[in-house]
Amino acid sequence: MFIRRLFRNASFTVRLAAISLVVVAVLVVVDSLVLLEVPSRIARDTVEIALRENVQSLNATFREDASDLNEQIAPLVQQDSQFKRALLDRDETAIKQRLATIDPEVRFVLRRFDDTSQHSGAGPINYVVRISGSHAAVQALFYKPVTDKMLQRASDSTGNDAPFALERDGAFVARSDDFPTSVSPAEVGGPTDPSLARLQDIDVDGTHLHAYSRSLTSDASFQLHALSTKKLEAEALSEVRADVRSAIGSMTLATIAAFVLVIFFTNRTVRSFAGRVRMLANGDYGTRMRVRGRDAFAGLALSVNSLSEQLQHQLGQLEDTAQAFERTLETLDEGICVWDERGGIAYWNRGAEQLTGIARERAGLHEQVVAFLSAERTPGIRRVTLPNRRGIGLVVDLVVTAMPDGGVLQTFRDTTMADLLQQTQRNFMATAAHELRTPITAILGFSDTLVNPDLELTDRQREEFLAIIRDQAHQLERIADAFFTNHQLAN
Repeated sequence: MFIRRLFRNASFTVRLAAISLVVVAVLVVVDSLVLLEVPSRIARDTVEIALRENVQSLNATFREDASDLNEQIAPLVQQDSQFKRALLDRDETAIKQRLATIDPEVRFVLRRFDDTSQHSGAGPINYVVRISGSHAAVQALFYKPVTDKMLQRASDSTGNDAPFALERDGAFVARSDDFPTSVSPAEVGGPTDPSLARLQDIDVDGTHLHAYSRSLTSDASFQLHALSTKKLEAEALSEVRADVRSAIGSMTLATIAAFVLVIFFTNRTVRSFAGRVRMLANGDYGTRMRVRGRDAFAGLALSVNSLSEQLQHQLGQLEDTAQAFERTLETLDEGICVWDERGGIAYWNRGAEQLTGIARERAGLHEQVVAFLSAERTPGIRRVTLPNRRGIGLVVDLVVTAMPDGGVLQTFRDTTMADLLQQTQRNFMATAAHELRTPITAILGFSDTLVNPDLELTDRQREEFLAIIRDQAHQLERIADAFFTNHQLAN
């Protein structure tokens, strides 16, 4: 109650400032509550992008190792006949001895030629070869088991040292050195659909981390897991929080500045209102005050406006009519001359200047044209020839009208263009009538020939006659378009 009474007794500026402070406080609180939740979401997205890049890097590492294995085994199978014979004979001892000379880590499995099942021991680094001889056929699967060393090498090649783990059938096949042993496959179990990936929150030894899981692109039976680190989480979160705090501060300052400007311009409006009232008091009835809302301020503005509305309306109508009439007369191509009751020129428009070549400041009885018009005071419409200095008269249609005050209004229009248009239309009609005879004659002649039962025409002749009729019909259409265009130009 006290605040309400205090607010009511305060000045307009104080009330506006109080409202602005309340609004600023509410905006700051709302911004803080909403924007402070943003860092966690953005940090999660940042971690996901980093882990996704790590998974892509590891997949690339597996593809490179698979390509290296291919380059090692393919020449051996194609060029070493003893090794090929050992494969066909399924001599595992000889195969092992030969592989040991190339890469001791390479493993192999001999299967039926048509066996397409997935070997449980093989991984993404594999190479399959099928060979057949005169007495046997075999399929050999060469592969390198995925080891912790491989994952560590991929982890070392990334920029954020995120630990990796490779899962298959619910068990870790390999993991990098930094992957926590406390994390079980069930906690980071990835999606079964090879086209999907998953980012989930997990707690590792009391620390909130993110785990990104996705199937290997080279072997979908393997699930690859990349785990964020405390450093990665802290960097992503700290950068975003700093940006958000800066944004909140900037928004708060901008809001305060906006309300300061609102108060300033509001006071400026009030001062402007007072100035308008003084202008009305000094007799400036054209001034109008803005009316907004239905409060006392708006009622005062309505009262002040109503005092000058009737007089301003009448004065405005007179001024608008005079200005509109003057603008209209100045834009007309016709010449307009107004004579007062004493025989002097009261008005000489721009059209009269252009038709006679006499500027309004030189329009006097000493000019032949002006003297001629001075004698034409009988009301009516007639065609006359205006004299000029070059001896070639200008033919115009002159309209003389008597004015109520005893003066005379004269309007005159050049008939040259109208006569030229009439002559052009007559020429056009004559030419068009002549042009119409040819297609009409052709259409009638060939159509009569087509419908004449006594004439035996070939199909080719009929087609030729129809083509001629069609061409002549198009010619008629073009002539009709020309008639329409001429009609529009005449209008």
